[in-house]
Amino acid sequence: MKNKQQFRCGNPFWLPHLFSGGISMFTNLDKLFISALFWLILLSSAFAERFELISIDMNEEAAGQVDKNNFMDHEIDMSYDGRYVVFSSSSRKIVPGDTNYAIVGSDFDGSDDIFLRDRLQQTTERVSLRADGGQIETGLSIHPSMSADGTVIAYESSASDIVAGDQDYAVIWDIYSINLITKVTELVSSPSYPDLYSWDYGNEAIVSGNGQCIIYSSGNINIYNIFTNITNIIYIINIKGDVVNKALNFDGRFIVYQACNFYDDWINLYDRETNETKVISISSKGEPANNRSMNPKISDDGRYVLFISKADNLVENDPTGGTGYYEGWDVYIHDRETGITSLVAFGEYEDKLRITFDGMKVNLSATGRYIVYPGQSGWVYRYDQETQEVRRLFYAPNSNTFYLTPDGNTIAFVTDDNGLVPEDNNNDFDVYVFELDEEASNVPEWENHE
Repeated sequence: MKNKQQFRCGNPFWLPHLFSGGISMFTNLDKLFISALFWLILLSSAFAERFELISIDMNEEAAGQVDKNNFMDHEIDMSYDGRYVVFSSSSRKIVPGDTNYAIVGSDFDGSDDIFLRDRLQQTTERVSLRADGGQIETGLSIHPSMSADGTVIAYESSASDIVAGDQDYAVIWDIYSINLITKVTELVSSPSYPDLYSWDYGNEAIVSGNGQCIIYSSGNINIYNIFTNITNIIYIINIKGDVVNKALNFDGRFIVYQACNFYDDWINLYDRETNETKVISISSKGEPANNRSMNPKISDDGRYVLFISKADNLVENDPTGGTGYYEGWDVYIHDRETGITSLVAFGEYEDKLRITFDGMKVNLSATGRYIVYPGQSGWVYRYDQETQEVRRLFYAPNSNTFYLTPDGNTIAFVTDDNGLVPEDNNNDFDVYVFELDEEASNVPEWENHE
C-alpha cells in the first residue's frame, strides 16, 4: 500500500527499538517497573488493530450526522491505497465556513455536504462546492463515489447553484463530478434522460476504478464518459422504479445491477463490449435464483460477482434451514470463469462452521479475494476466498456500508457505536477506518460481546 506505514494504525513504531540497548539501560529502574513496562508493551502489540475516526470535526471530536438527510442510507468510498475516504455529513463543524442549511431559509439543520479525509495529512476538506469555489446554498449533496486513486469524485445533489446555467428546481437531483487535480466541477446528468419515476435527472452515481466513466440511474442506467462527455444508455424494463443497486468493474466494461418486476429481483450483468446481458444470480448448474437477489458487487477483473439472496436453490443441500418466506438473506459469490456459485454466509443460525449474516450491506475487495459483512450480535467478519478462512474482525453494532482495500486489510465503515474511540460520544453515525495487521493475533473474542 502506497505510503501505508506513514498513516496506518498498526504496531507502534517504537516497539522494536525500545529494548535495543538491552536491559542495562534500565539499571536505575526498579525491577517491578521494568516488568510492568514489559507487559504493557506486549499488551499494546497484541492490540495492533486500531480504529481511526474519519468523520472528525474541528475540535478533534466525532462530527456525526453522516448522511443524516439521506434517510440513513449511508454511502462512503475509499481509495485503493486507503489514504482517502469520502463521505457525506450535515455537520457544520467539520470545516470552517460551513453555514448552509438542509432547507433553504431554515436554521433547523445543516445541509449534507461531501467531505474528503486525507489520512496521511490528517486533513479534511469539503469538496461539494460551486464551480466558482463558493458554498452550495440550495440543496443537499449525498452518495459520493471515488476513483481508485482518489482523484475523481462523483456525487448526487438537489442543488441548482453548483454550475452556471443549471435551470433545475431545487428538488431535481443531478449528478456532478469533481476532478481533485484540476479542481473542476462539472454537471454529469442531463435533462435529456429524465427519471420517469421521481423528480431527478440522475442518482446513485458510481465512478469506475480507472476514473474514466461514471454510471448513474435515471430510470435506466446511464454511462457517462468523463473525457468525451458522451452519455450512453442501458435501457432497462424495471417495473418497480429506479435501478439503485449496481456496480461496475475497474475499467467500466462490466456493469452488474439489480433488475426487478412485480414479483422478483435478480442480478444481471451487462457487457459493454459485446452489448450482452446475462443473469448472474444463478446456481452452479445455471438455474436462476428462486427468490429475491439484491446488492451486487463485482471484482476489478469482472470475474467475481457478490450478491445477497433469499433463494434456497443456489447451492446443493442448502444448509440455511428455511425456504420461501422463512429463508433469510444469504451472501453468495458467483465465479464467472468457472460458473460456480458459492455460499459465503447465511442468515438463519450460527454454528461452528459458518458465521451468520445479519444485514444488507456487504462488499467485495477489488481482487475478489476478500468479503466483508456484518454478523449477528454486532460483529463484523472477513471471508477469505483463497483460504476459506472466516475472521472475526471487530465488534461495532449497527455497522454498515463497508469498503475495503484490495489487500483486505483496511476497512472503512459507518457505525453509531460510541465505544471505538474516546472522541466519539455523540450517539450518531460516524465514519471509521479499521486497520488489520495480518501478523498480529486475531481480534480477541470479548465475552461480554458474545
